[in-house]
Formats: sequence, structure tokens, C-alpha cells
Amino acid sequence: MPALFLHTKTNTVTAQTTIRTILSDATATLSASSPSARLDAELLLCLVTGWSRAQLIARANDTIDTTDTLRYHALITRRGQGESVAYLCNEREFYGHAFFVDARVLVPRPETELLVACALAAARILTPDVILDIGSGSGCIGVTLALADAAPLIIAGDISAAALAVTAINCDRHAVTQRMHLLCSDLCTALVPLTFIVSNPPYVMDDDSDEDVHQYEPHLALFGGDDDGCAVYRRLAQLLPHHLRGPGYFACEIDPRQCSTVCTLLLSVFPAGRIVVHNDLAGHARVVELWLDA
Repeated sequence: MPALFLHTKTNTVTAQTTIRTILSDATATLSASSPSARLDAELLLCLVTGWSRAQLIARANDTIDTTDTLRYHALITRRGQGESVAYLCNEREFYGHAFFVDARVLVPRPETELLVACALAAARILTPDVILDIGSGSGCIGVTLALADAAPLIIAGDISAAALAVTAINCDRHAVTQRMHLLCSDLCTALVPLTFIVSNPPYVMDDDSDEDVHQYEPHLALFGGDDDGCAVYRRLAQLLPHHLRGPGYFACEIDPRQCSTVCTLLLSVFPAGRIVVHNDLAGHARVVELWLDA
């Protein structure tokens, strides 16, 4: 029996005989809204069928049943409206690991992998007993640090209890629950001084986000506040003198346009500190480190 495909532009059901044709139709539908239309179409069909992308190619002449076809159409419609593939699949790869994600947390970005790489390099030098991840979200930073044995204990802190529930899912998924402590806290206010803190705080400027991101991702974790998006950095600069002790390390992700402001804020409260800025693969400032002597 041929599969049915509900064409999103005409809202009519047409007979489609193969995976190849279904993918072609879905790709055409998404091409107006997604720069990765073919990849999106394949990943969503993998979700529906339980097949790998390689299997989709190998089984291009096979069909899927009507129920799965209609489910696929619904996913293509949602993707066409701007919802991310990560939310639709409830999964995003980060630093080589698969993380559960949903609308309670931001979708992990490739840029944040640089923050993890910097933290891992620093941890090899300082060998901290505890690492604090401020703004845990999905837990992608803290869980990745735990998987890499960066410290015996990783504290994942977030002001959102809903976000911490997602962190907990990923702790369990990656079997690091015993090495993680989840803390519902406003930044680092609930903690005694530590020697190692990392953060990917909200820093997007209010008028500077992609429309789809603005519509679907949690604003609390996204927008930094103030005209320059640096409100959270300003709060951190006030708190860190009371919560970071030397020899110590602090690293945060930034928008490249905020580099000067963040560096100035950190040096204003730690004048003896050493600032290091790391650029991403595009050559833009992406991570700011603060190193403290004893």
C-alpha cells in the first residue's frame, strides 16, 4: 500500500510511494524557512521511523504507513513554523554527547563548546575539588565537565527549577548523578566562595535574537538585560568578589560585542586578576577568562 503524504502548501493528501519522494516533498516545503531543509527533513523522518540517515538512503524505495506519514507531516509543519529540530527530536549533540532538550532550556550551541574546552584546560592546571556551573540549563556544560573528570564534584546552578529538571534528566542519561549537585539559586548567591566557576549566562540583547529563537526558547535563559545585554555580567561582577577565591578561575561566554565591557567589569573588581580572551572558529571573541593568584 502506498504511503500518504499531506502536502503542507495545498493541505491535500497525495499518494507517495517512496521514502525518496516523501523526503523530496518535505525538503521543498522547508526550503523557504530553513537553510538546512534536507538535513531537517531527514532527521525528522529518522525520528518517525527509528531509522538512521544511512538506512533512509538504503531504503529510499520503501514506504511508511499512513500513521507515520501523518506524524511526519505534523513535524514538518512545526519545523516550517520555526520550531527547532532539537526541540522536535528532544535531542541535541554537544561536545560529542547527546543531550535531552525541550522548551524549558536553551538549545546548546556549538559556540559553547569553546567555553567547555577552556574550562577543561584550566581544570588540568588548577585541579579543583568543585566546579560551579552558573546557569546550568540543559546541563550540557556541567555534565560534559563531569564526564571529562574535570573535578570530583560539579555544582549545576540555575534560577529555574524547570531547567534543573532537564539537567537532572541529562545527569541520569550520562550516569553522572552521583558527581553532580543541582542547586536552584540566583547566580552564585547561595554558595560559599569557590575556586572555579564557569557560566554561559543570558546575554542576548532584547532586539537582537532570531525570530524563531525569540518565539520558542526560554527568555529567562536568553536575554541579558540592559541595552547591551550585560545586566547579568554586571551582577556577576558584584557577586564574584564574595564567591570566587584564589588561586581561582572564572570563565564566561559572551557576545563578541560585549568583550570590552565584560573585561572592564571583571578587572574593576579584580584589579590584580589576569584576563584572557578566546576567539571562536569565526575569529570572534567568545570566552573571557579571569585568573586569580592565591
